[in-house]
Amino acid sequence: MTERDKILYAKSYIDALANGVNPISGELIPDSETISQVKIVRCLFYVSSVLQKVCDDLAEPEKPQPQKKAKKPPFTLGAGQRAKLTISPDPIPISILAKKLSEENGTQEMAPLGYSPISNWLESVGLMRKNEPEMRPFRIPTEQGIKAGMSVIERDGPNGSYLQVLYDSSMQQLIADNLPAILALRDNSKA
Repeated sequence: MTERDKILYAKSYIDALANGVNPISGELIPDSETISQVKIVRCLFYVSSVLQKVCDDLAEPEKPQPQKKAKKPPFTLGAGQRAKLTISPDPIPISILAKKLSEENGTQEMAPLGYSPISNWLESVGLMRKNEPEMRPFRIPTEQGIKAGMSVIERDGPNGSYLQVLYDSSMQQLIADNLPAILALRDNSKA
């Protein structure tokens, strides 16, 4: 029970007494009782009004509704625009590749390109496939994907070891060159 609730509860007793009603039993209080004298009744009404003011001050102010951020439009390329990408000479994971593509081609007004559309496209063209290990589904390169420039390494993380797919410079370029097809597949799968 909050402090405000306690005060309102006490106020209900004061109100009942001021109106000549026993707050516990609900019976009328006889006029012969001291509590029924006019000066005491006026004091009870005054105390009730003070308690109401205290409760009003303790009332929780309305919390302003958090403004929902306007949803950014999805990552896109302009008509006829080729994807720009600074190719890394070292193999990089898909999360870094997607981030680089977003930073070099997107704007602040667009949502960043996630790695899922890239992985979905790679799977659709036969360069990746789903592997069903013990823990969760994971996409791994097919034989064609390995020939095209993907590799898999084992890494250690806070929750144990895991597999990570890396993309060499030729795979990075292949993905950048096919970004319009990747975005088209993403948009078609949402429809």
